[in-house]
Amino acid sequence: TFNAVAYGAANLVALFDPFATKGFGVFQTLRGHSGEVTCLKFLPNSDYLISASADSTIKIWKLTLNSNQLDVVLHQTLQNIDTSSSIIVLNVLNEKLFVASDTIGNVSVVANLGDHFQIVKHFKIENEFNLFYPLTMSLQNLIGNEYILFIGGTNKFIYLYSFTFNDENNEISNL
Repeated sequence: TFNAVAYGAANLVALFDPFATKGFGVFQTLRGHSGEVTCLKFLPNSDYLISASADSTIKIWKLTLNSNQLDVVLHQTLQNIDTSSSIIVLNVLNEKLFVASDTIGNVSVVANLGDHFQIVKHFKIENEFNLFYPLTMSLQNLIGNEYILFIGGTNKFIYLYSFTFNDENNEISNL
């Protein structure tokens, strides 16, 4: 295992060791985003770090521990549907699924398909005012392959979506 905290530093991802006894703790910076890094999450029970940015991309970084040294390489880049909007919210459920949302209410559900990641569903949060910015999301597994997604933001409503994710054909239904 490795000890690391990840944070955005302008358009870089910085990896910090909170237990470092020498230096300042930052042991690696990851380049790849052209805009401010807005979100970072480690994918639980996996070797991946997910970063999102104002450049409308999601970067998936592969982490490998070699001789007590953490090697990190860019595994994959996913492009947001709307390339003019910043990704501002990222919520990771488990090693299989995570969700991302941008500044204009586009939501992408992303699945880990083993050797690569894929946006398996994309939708836009519709509301009567059309002035909604998502600020927080929570994706939860209800039972089996049933999920629920809560989205809150810049109005008084909480948007609730439920769906079924089929692992065999990587499809979402009933959203």
